Amino acid sequence: MVRNEILDYNFDNGTNLFDGGNEFRRFDLRSVKLISEKVRQITPNDTVFDVQLWESEKRTFKEYALDDDINGKFLLKTTDDGTVETSGEYALVKFYLPFDAPILEGNLYVAGGFNGWQYTPENKMEYNFRKKAYEASILFKQGYYNYMYVMLPNNAKTGDVTWVEGNHSETRNTYTILVYHRQKGELYDELIGTGNFESGK
Repeated sequence: MVRNEILDYNFDNGTNLFDGGNEFRRFDLRSVKLISEKVRQITPNDTVFDVQLWESEKRTFKEYALDDDINGKFLLKTTDDGTVETSGEYALVKFYLPFDAPILEGNLYVAGGFNGWQYTPENKMEYNFRKKAYEASILFKQGYYNYMYVMLPNNAKTGDVTWVEGNHSETRNTYTILVYHRQKGELYDELIGTGNFESGK
């Protein structure tokens, strides 16, 4: 709606509502000599390091908790000797998420900026019936990583982050806003404005 010089997008029919999601999970692998907060164990191997993260938990119905994240991105970096480009190590990171039964509606993936939010065999989690948990082992280079557990419904191309991670209006997100306008008599929409908005800050 156009009101004087104001473009009002405050619809109340629900068409402009979307999930807020949750804060990202994270792990710090900038050093393979020290154990960081989310890392349980680091074991040297012949070719790579084996890294076991602490057990995750399903956050679907948990209360929102503020946590510093980098909005799903990752940073290649090492605090060990040398630079990450020439001396950065590789690690096989093991994820473990207890789950009472396997998901029948789809498959579970570890996803984030580190893999472009792709759903591939490399980041697909497998259900361990004996342990009653989902597991995955994924190769990473030294750095700091954000990630989430995403459920990809059967025959779908878009994953559901809220299935495991939950959904909160308080979640801090970065939103990109694109404003289009169609002049009278024109057959196309023209991009007339862009902006970024940081929620919760």
